[in-house]
Amino acid sequence: MLSSRTSGRFGPVVAVALILVAGALAGCGFKPLYGQGEGSVSARELDTVQVEHLRDREGQMLRTLLMQRFNPDGRRAAVQYKLSVNLQQSISNLGVRRDATATRANLSLTATFRLVETANGKTAFNGKSAITVSYNILDDRFATVAAQQNALERALRVIADNIKIRVSAYLTRDKAPA
Repeated sequence: MLSSRTSGRFGPVVAVALILVAGALAGCGFKPLYGQGEGSVSARELDTVQVEHLRDREGQMLRTLLMQRFNPDGRRAAVQYKLSVNLQQSISNLGVRRDATATRANLSLTATFRLVETANGKTAFNGKSAITVSYNILDDRFATVAAQQNALERALRVIADNIKIRVSAYLTRDKAPA
């Protein structure tokens, strides 16, 4: 701890350093993605994105998560974009015992998505989101199925969040102050 004698000596230096750091942070270009400020995306803008239907149970789970993120209140604004997603899933076994049975597995999900403008049908933005999550393979088959289902739900939540963030960032592209 600084004594009153040394803090008096370093006080102006610390004050100048704090002012310089605050000035540097103010000019770094940071702007919030969500909210009311200039350059942020609003809930109304996210409502303009319609999530297209996905096949399979996993796809429907992802669609539900995306709809909750893009339109949580259920009200629909005029659709300006359609979001189509293709979901790929693979499972690889890890941690093999001496008797050649697996004890751990990796679940990999890859979602390629495309945001299309409804006015002209052109692709406005596309991307890919991938995640790998692990789960235990247990002696009890039901426990293994429950662990695999939990891993799938965790992975789908991460992919849905990632897609929302990336589409939100795209929707703010024209709002950047000059």
